[in-house]
Amino acid sequence: MDPGETWWERLDAQIDLTTLGTGYVQEAHERFEAVQDALMGGEAPPSERVVDLHRAERTAPTHPHPGAESTTANLAAGPVATLFDRVKDAVRAAVPDDRR
Repeated sequence: MDPGETWWERLDAQIDLTTLGTGYVQEAHERFEAVQDALMGGEAPPSERVVDLHRAERTAPTHPHPGAESTTANLAAGPVATLFDRVKDAVRAAVPDDRR
């Protein structure tokens, strides 16, 4: 950078470098995805399966709920039942055994 450059010229040079860097990162990401697809055969990578499992564990009810045997009933009642179960578990953990 020259001492005689204006702030606009410096900013323009930085924007050009940022654009160049962004293009490089995007290209590297596309190459990584292509290699990952070739290795995994279109199957989800292990890291995504772990995230999906963790998400399922967080949203699953913690106690059995009779009457919700069908898939549709489980999908409809699951989030609400999960919320109630988590609140009930938190209250049970907070209240001593002799107070129950």
